[in-house]
Amino acid sequence: MKTALPDIKHRLSRVLGLDPEAIGDRCILSSVHERMNACGITDEQQYADVIRTDADEMDNLIETVIIPETSFFRNRDPFDYLRLLISDPVFQTRHTPARILSVPCASGEEPYSIAMTFLDAGWNREAFQVVGMDVSRQQIAAAESGVYGRHAFREDNAPYRDTYFTHETEDRYRINDEVRASVTFRNENLLAYDKRTVRVPFDIIFCRNLLIYLHKEARRQVQQLLIDILRDDGCLFLGHAEMLTLGDSGLTPVDFKGSFCYCKHPATLREKTPKKTPAPARPPPPLYATREITREMAPRAVTPVSVTPDLTAPATGPTELTLENARHLADRGETAQATAICQALIEQGQRLPELYLLTGILYEQANRMQDAETHFSRALYLDNNCYEAMVHLSALKALQGDRVGASRLKQRAARVFGRIGMAQTNHTNGVAR
Repeated sequence: MKTALPDIKHRLSRVLGLDPEAIGDRCILSSVHERMNACGITDEQQYADVIRTDADEMDNLIETVIIPETSFFRNRDPFDYLRLLISDPVFQTRHTPARILSVPCASGEEPYSIAMTFLDAGWNREAFQVVGMDVSRQQIAAAESGVYGRHAFREDNAPYRDTYFTHETEDRYRINDEVRASVTFRNENLLAYDKRTVRVPFDIIFCRNLLIYLHKEARRQVQQLLIDILRDDGCLFLGHAEMLTLGDSGLTPVDFKGSFCYCKHPATLREKTPKKTPAPARPPPPLYATREITREMAPRAVTPVSVTPDLTAPATGPTELTLENARHLADRGETAQATAICQALIEQGQRLPELYLLTGILYEQANRMQDAETHFSRALYLDNNCYEAMVHLSALKALQGDRVGASRLKQRAARVFGRIGMAQTNHTNGVAR
């Protein structure tokens, strides 16, 4: 039976802006078969025809494909910076009443966390309004209910849980009316969102871990939309791997560790800012080699090589789909087969930072810099301490003329390298960590 998976992936890409590779064929196919069973359909092509004309079934497939990972105050550093920001009297003067957007908001944990941060910082409920936006109708319905189980909390959330929730049963917590009234929810798709409907721009936008799943054009479109609906001197919070994708956009990174926050310059200031001169092109860095991190691997520019492999050339070697085989092939210069193995593993749904790192290096060697940046960013998303991904991304940013981005990545890599070196020293000295 001929598979209709390419047609279905194309449909998901067009409607959601989804990069199918970011999800993996196995996950998409599992979702498709789940919906086929629910519809009583046995033929993939028939199902592909259905979702082309049936908007409700397309929504059902989207609900099945999208599995959000969320909790209250997930990744605490951005919320620590948010509290510091909104406690500043200057911010309070300029941004009251404050409008905050959380997208995608999933089942509501993030927008409610934002509201609790404002209330805990002493803001009156009438002085701010949080808008939660998501493409999933089921997630919006769950968010509006305001009821959560224990899995939505972490241990350090206990003070917030005791203050802002009612414990109804052993595994049932209901958010209180004050927080609930501070948040409104909308079922929206950012790719179809009309920015003209935003009469008053947002003071703060949280858009964490969405861009990493979008294809290039959708990512560009969403990024520009976020910038357009953010007011001058507003703040945009991104995921830790997405801070790297904005480039020269009039946004300045905030110097607060782990916040991954950008501040938008006023338009008049942006016009006066000189354009960056792109750095001269250089050969790509060397192939991945399996090795331990040592003191000699301090953050620095990656050594260039003079030969760019041809990914279309025939290759020989082991064909078993394992990351180890891909590494051996890459080290021998058989990049076509190494790349094919990496792509197959990703399509199977493997989500290893080492896999995305190696794939990024192979694309970098082939001078496919956009693909390389995408895969390095995903490696960093899966492991926010992925030292080599930071080093390669820093080199790419330097090639693009983004000296600020390159410098911040080098500094971040240096901090990770320092922790690795300290851990190795303590291990050598017999100190358990």
